[in-house]
Amino acid sequence: MRRSIPEPHLTDRRTMWRAAGLVLAVAVVMTVVEVFASSEPIASAWSGLFPFVGAAIAPILGPRLRPRSSFVVGRAFLLFGTLSAALSTYYWRGTPVGAAQAFHYVTVMLFAALFFDRRDVYEVLGLVAVAQALSVFADGFTSSALLVWLLTMLGAGETGIVVSVLVARQRALSYLDALTGAPNRRMWDLMLANEIEESRRRHLPLAVMMIDIDEFGRVNNERGHDGGDAVLRAVVAAWRPLVRTSDLLARIGGDEFALVVPGCPSAALAERLGQALLVACREATGATCSIGVAIGTVGAQEPVSDLAVMLTHVADQQLYEAKSAGRAGVRVTAVDAVDAVGARRPHGGSSAASVR
Repeated sequence: MRRSIPEPHLTDRRTMWRAAGLVLAVAVVMTVVEVFASSEPIASAWSGLFPFVGAAIAPILGPRLRPRSSFVVGRAFLLFGTLSAALSTYYWRGTPVGAAQAFHYVTVMLFAALFFDRRDVYEVLGLVAVAQALSVFADGFTSSALLVWLLTMLGAGETGIVVSVLVARQRALSYLDALTGAPNRRMWDLMLANEIEESRRRHLPLAVMMIDIDEFGRVNNERGHDGGDAVLRAVVAAWRPLVRTSDLLARIGGDEFALVVPGCPSAALAERLGQALLVACREATGATCSIGVAIGTVGAQEPVSDLAVMLTHVADQQLYEAKSAGRAGVRVTAVDAVDAVGARRPHGGSSAASVR
């Protein structure tokens, strides 16, 4: 099963690769010190080969990678970073330098916690446990070796788990809507850009939906603001089972929501999903909503920001038409890429459906 890309990784890819370059540069400096301090400089230099190469290319090439490629390469960085630290720890085992080299385990754990998710932290922790065990016990199983292994694991594990908890809390404050728990406008802008990049790489269409609760001002007047808040929470809860984990449903302001559906194969499927959302909204809250959908492929040359604006604008136009047609409906249009000035090119007709 293809694993979804963790949201912390998606939102901080450029920062991630700059940080990776800095971590690798520090590892290179430590390797240089090892070379001068070692009686076998050539053998010592081998442990610094990966950090040296990585420090040279990570800050330059890393930010240019597309989301899925960046995720795969980043996980390889976690793997090789752990193995490189294990190699240095093994070479300097039983010396103060070995203890200093073990600190690299902590930096790898921090990297996993900050830019990936807790699953990656646990995976790296397991890898560290095996690598450090092979390194520390290389000269025989002793009580002192066991103590070194245990202290290293406690330090690396505590760092990774605590930081991952703090990152999750920071993400909830920065990227989630406090009322509904759905992603907010900031997360929507970041994730839409990433999904467009990924869809372009895989040559798959995607759908962008703009959703608006009908006559929400009247709902607030009739039920009060607490009742209006309850409607927003209930509708998000009702929609969540209808969308895939790879989709992104966000509250972008007031009673306005947006949904991106990567790999949506056809306008008909997008329309059926829109109808399901309409029914779920009415059954959960008694209110209705209107939905505008733009679906199509993304261009190979246009800037991602232009494509995001175009798809959102077209979906907004369809939402306005659904409102004008009497609300409680879905309007879908298929579009192609944008030209240099951002004008859309139709790729088929539009369709409409309503739920009463």
